[in-house]
Amino acid sequence: MAQGTLLVYNEATQYFADGTIDLDTDDLKWILVTDSVAGLSQDTAAPKLADYTGATTGGNYSGATSLASVTFNRSTAVSTLDAADISITSNASNPTNAKTLILFDETATATVDAAFAYVDLTTDGGTTAIDLTANNLNVNWNASGILTITRS
Repeated sequence: MAQGTLLVYNEATQYFADGTIDLDTDDLKWILVTDSVAGLSQDTAAPKLADYTGATTGGNYSGATSLASVTFNRSTAVSTLDAADISITSNASNPTNAKTLILFDETATATVDAAFAYVDLTTDGGTTAIDLTANNLNVNWNASGILTITRS
């Protein structure tokens, strides 16, 4: 998987359809984790935040953070989830052990903190953690949105 690639869990489609995750009203969050994308699978059944190990907090990173400026809109047969890009400025106290960014729904009741997507932050497929003490982290969502759902 290439750095920056967003993958959506297969289970997420069910979560979106049955209301477990409500993309336009729930508190959608992101968190950095130490888990490698090499060990993650889109086929994971009922993925949730408790399945992952959070990266060290400190500096400009305080842990799970709500996505800012979330929108979920429909245009004809396509619905799009979007939010503000994510940015963490380098700081000597920032984590050095983050490998993956997880998107999850803190509001989900049927599955507590249901995870719905993840992003590889590494340059080598999940082996070497990123160092945020010396480098900034910028996650720039696609101009067409974080994810789209298309009626077939």
